[in-house]
Amino acid sequence: AAIRETIEEAGIHVTLKGILRVENSMSKHGGRQRVIFYAEPSDPTEQPKQTPDNESIGATWMSLEQLQEKNKLPPPIGLRGRELMNWASYIENGGSIYPLSVFVNSESSPVAKG
Repeated sequence: AAIRETIEEAGIHVTLKGILRVENSMSKHGGRQRVIFYAEPSDPTEQPKQTPDNESIGATWMSLEQLQEKNKLPPPIGLRGRELMNWASYIENGGSIYPLSVFVNSESSPVAKG
C-alpha cells in the first residue's frame, strides 16, 4: 500500500528501506494502525508528478531548508501540516530507521542467523 500511495500521490516508484514508526490507536469504537515507512526512489532520475489530479496537486523534491521556508506559508502554497517537516528533520538529524524485517507473519517462527 505504501508503494501504491507514493505512485498515486507523488508519481514516483520507490523502494521501501525501513520503518520510522508504528502507531496504534484503540478506542471503544475500533482501532487504527499506521506504519510510517522510509523509502528511496527506485530511479533517482524519475521526475515527481507535475500534473494535478484527484490524488494530489503535484510533487517536488525539496531540501530541508526549502521545506522550512514552505512551512512558513499558509496552505495551499505552504505545507498542509507539520508532519512532513517533522519527519524530514527527524531523518536529517539521524533519527532511527528500523529494518523492514521487524514485520513478520504472525504464524512464522524466529529463525536464528548462523
